[in-house]
Amino acid sequence: MRLSKLLIGILLFIGSATYAQHSPQDTLTAYYYRYPQQAIKDAEALYRQAIKNNDTPLLIKSLILKTTFTLAIDHEDYPAILSEVEKYLSQETDSAGIAVINSYCAQLYAEYYNNNSYLINQRTPVTDYIPEDIASWSSNIFAEKIKKCVAASLLPVRKLQETPLSTYKAILTSLTPADSLRPTLYDFLCYRAINILLQTNTPGFAEPSSDSPLLFAPADEFIATPIPAELKGRSATILQIWQELLRFRKKQANLPAFLATDLDRLEYAKNFLSPHDRDTLYLKALQELKRTYINTPFVIEVMAKEANEYTTDLHASTYDRSVTPQQLVTKKEKIIALCEKGIDLYPKYKRTNLLRAILSQMKAPKLSLQLPEIIYPEETVALKLTSQNLYYAILQIYRIDLPTETYEQLTDQEKNKAQHKVYEKRFTLTPSLIERDTIVHIPLPQAGLYQISLYTTGAKHSVSQTMIATRLQSNVQCNQNQQIYSVYDSKSGKPIPKAKILLYKPNYPGYTLLDSLFTNSRGMAFSFRSLSKQNLAYQVINPENPNGPINPIYRQYTSPTAQTRTALITDRKIYRPGQTVYYKGISWSTSPDTLYALENRKYKISFKDANDKEIAQQEVTSNRYGSFNLFFMNTNLCLCFFQ
Repeated sequence: MRLSKLLIGILLFIGSATYAQHSPQDTLTAYYYRYPQQAIKDAEALYRQAIKNNDTPLLIKSLILKTTFTLAIDHEDYPAILSEVEKYLSQETDSAGIAVINSYCAQLYAEYYNNNSYLINQRTPVTDYIPEDIASWSSNIFAEKIKKCVAASLLPVRKLQETPLSTYKAILTSLTPADSLRPTLYDFLCYRAINILLQTNTPGFAEPSSDSPLLFAPADEFIATPIPAELKGRSATILQIWQELLRFRKKQANLPAFLATDLDRLEYAKNFLSPHDRDTLYLKALQELKRTYINTPFVIEVMAKEANEYTTDLHASTYDRSVTPQQLVTKKEKIIALCEKGIDLYPKYKRTNLLRAILSQMKAPKLSLQLPEIIYPEETVALKLTSQNLYYAILQIYRIDLPTETYEQLTDQEKNKAQHKVYEKRFTLTPSLIERDTIVHIPLPQAGLYQISLYTTGAKHSVSQTMIATRLQSNVQCNQNQQIYSVYDSKSGKPIPKAKILLYKPNYPGYTLLDSLFTNSRGMAFSFRSLSKQNLAYQVINPENPNGPINPIYRQYTSPTAQTRTALITDRKIYRPGQTVYYKGISWSTSPDTLYALENRKYKISFKDANDKEIAQQEVTSNRYGSFNLFFMNTNLCLCFFQ
């Protein structure tokens, strides 16, 4: 169900005696959506009160209230609603009230079209008459009707310009500090007109592109220049509204309001008219405004917009491989310098906090830890610390002498009590405005469960991760009523007999143990649990490897004939230039009732860059356990496997 969305502002409804009897935790709006019939009754009471007191804003409020919740009851009731709004329009005598109702009428027509555009756009355009039934209207009729209502909502100009927005506070949630930049009913209705036109996507409203310098010209030039011929329909109408609004604002002694309107105009040109070099033109326009207003505190508004543009560019550049780290630093330094300049110039201006927030974001410390969830015991583990704006970090390793499933179900406080520290080291970091990686090598001599913690000044900048040290690697092949498990040494590929397989039913946040199996001499175990009605998970352990990951089991199709499978494992997901790629493969053949290693098989490993271009190949041969492992060193890689 799509309900009417009030662009005119969220209504601040007047409470009723009925509502007063209900929970104070409910808002009146929420209450009305639960009991829309009551909203309609209250609307009728407001209407009678408005007629009695000749209160146009209250009358309009009653109209919006009634139509909104009539549509909440039946969202297909637009024709009847529009007919009633048109009736209100014909009866209203106050010119400002007529303008507001026309704005609301334009909104409703736009909503009806947008909700039914798929069907409407299939109709043949009607040009010689307008059908009485709105259900027969073509898209061009809606476009003309919406434009007509929008135009009427901005008349009479002088009356709207002389009417304070506060006069119509009855239809608004509240008057915010931002409303001081749009202080009149004319400002308000102009912005509504632009929003309604932008949200209406009839074929005749399509936005053309334009490279006209008018779009980003200084305000005086923009006001005085005719709209370019290539801009038609909605675009031309919106630009004309901007021109008239700026012309009005220029006559008023309200410089912040004029500047705010001009900034909104420039942002519209950037976001909707899409000239070829819009980002450059937009920034150039902002910089010109900054020079113009540098001696007033209102320049903070411009500088905040400029800083946001630089920040957007910085975020995009972070994912651009052609941008060097030094270039990223330079971009950040530019943003910081701009924010600090604005703060130094006008520290007491109420909206200087816009720059302070951006500055805080640029200088914010960051800390993250990347390591494998599963490692091979008695080997040195490479941990990647990623830091920003930090001078040091302390790494701590805690051993946990509990089963994996037991530890996962503990509360944070209980987990802290179950840990005992086995390693600690402080690392000096190079403070940087951008993220920098530090590779740390640590030994983990015993198989088991560990908590790796990394912290710096304050708990705010701390991270931790659980890691399991085990020699056991496993695979499961399954169909609806059978699972075949194979367990092998993750380094050599040698099958592991007498490994214990624990079968669980996931029962968030824990697990229920269903069964336990042991692998045979070939490292295999069989289960005949049905997967049709329940999910399963499993864990593999033995006395030498007491902890293991709990892996979900997904139902898979198993071919009645034997199939060859290969699993390729790398030591990390992302590689940076100069890093060594360590990889391992396990190959096996599987059928519904058997699984065995593929010995002495030749494979080709292909290494590709980010553009899917092959940069190197290696040939490998599987050992008696179907395993192979090698390494490769090159630039950033996407690793792909081909048999």
